[in-house]
Amino acid sequence: MANRRKKKKTAGQKAAKIFTIIGVLGVIAFGIREYVSYSQNPFIVKWRNIYIETAVTTHSHQWLATLIFPRSVVNQVVANINAQTLAQENMESTWKNGETDANKNLSGKEWFTNVYWELDSPSVNEYIEQNPSCIASGYENLKIDNLDGELDIFTAKGDRVLVVDCANNIFLTAVQGDGYVGKMAFVKEPAQVKHVLSKSFGSYGEEIEDFGDSYGALIAINASPFEDVGGHGSGAIIRGSCIIDGKEYGHPNSMKLYAMNFDDLLYVTNYSKDTVSQYRWGVQFFPALIIDGENVLTSDSGGNGIQPRTIIGQQANKTFMMLIIDGRQVGYSLGATVGECATIMERYNAVQAGALDGGSSAVMYYNGDLITKSSSVSGRGRYCPDSLIVIPASQKDNWTDEYSDFPN
Repeated sequence: MANRRKKKKTAGQKAAKIFTIIGVLGVIAFGIREYVSYSQNPFIVKWRNIYIETAVTTHSHQWLATLIFPRSVVNQVVANINAQTLAQENMESTWKNGETDANKNLSGKEWFTNVYWELDSPSVNEYIEQNPSCIASGYENLKIDNLDGELDIFTAKGDRVLVVDCANNIFLTAVQGDGYVGKMAFVKEPAQVKHVLSKSFGSYGEEIEDFGDSYGALIAINASPFEDVGGHGSGAIIRGSCIIDGKEYGHPNSMKLYAMNFDDLLYVTNYSKDTVSQYRWGVQFFPALIIDGENVLTSDSGGNGIQPRTIIGQQANKTFMMLIIDGRQVGYSLGATVGECATIMERYNAVQAGALDGGSSAVMYYNGDLITKSSSVSGRGRYCPDSLIVIPASQKDNWTDEYSDFPN
């Protein structure tokens, strides 16, 4: 039987085939988009909402929401975000369950396990037993430096211990979860936490590392949100309240106020000019995570998607906590939901907690260096108008703020 020659396809036939393939792929893509956009499958709903929330709450990438999803779907998610914000409108701390001061009249190991209950773990106890020199001057001066993470010592909750400095009433841990890593600082004497302004406040801000260096801080994190037109803000103008020693330096709005009173109790509350004088310091942002021991989020994401985070909180014994979650860095840390952050704070018995401005501003400084990785272009965070710092214990009783020349 004679071989039949295959007819060569004409250019028109080839083009028709290509367009057919493109058309089929387009129909498939459209079908997938429609399914993902409107499906009520719980798994798809969760991650669709988180994607949209992440996009619309990221200053420079809001367009990514409508690039993939119909405007109507995006608008519904935005409406849910607004509803979750409104749900917290009348929520305020009362400290209805009171505070429970740790018994600081104890001494030695009994004092340590009572005050630093988070460190009462087999690995920490074993380390101290094997390295008795670290308590040669007593547990009150216990010092452990594991910032490189080489030592396998963990808290009672399973997070790696990075630093213990009992003389300065602090310790630091690493935290990690599904898709995120971060650092957490614990301050046993909340009076060591100070709210400070940039040296050129009102004109431009400073990087957090500069705050730490110039104020001689042990720890520093970002604090207030600021005007950020086009993503190029200089940190000059604060969005929200900025209270320092009973005086207002910011521009109060309707966001939640996180304020420390002169009895060292952190309040998650609403702003009122009549109560400013009652607070040692205060800063505004959203959402609140925990109020009087109750998780007040209505969803895991809290309407805020996955982002780098700055979180503050307090235990009933007044231990102050600062949490930074790195994010927006594929292969390292994408970020966390506020729900995941609330879980971390609950793990350490927070009775009050809330989110500060995060994103590329989120960064933690310790003892001369940044110990987290900001998603900012510089990797050092943004120029910020203010900072929450932790000063050495030796400076607690003679600290003075020098803001008399600043407008308030």
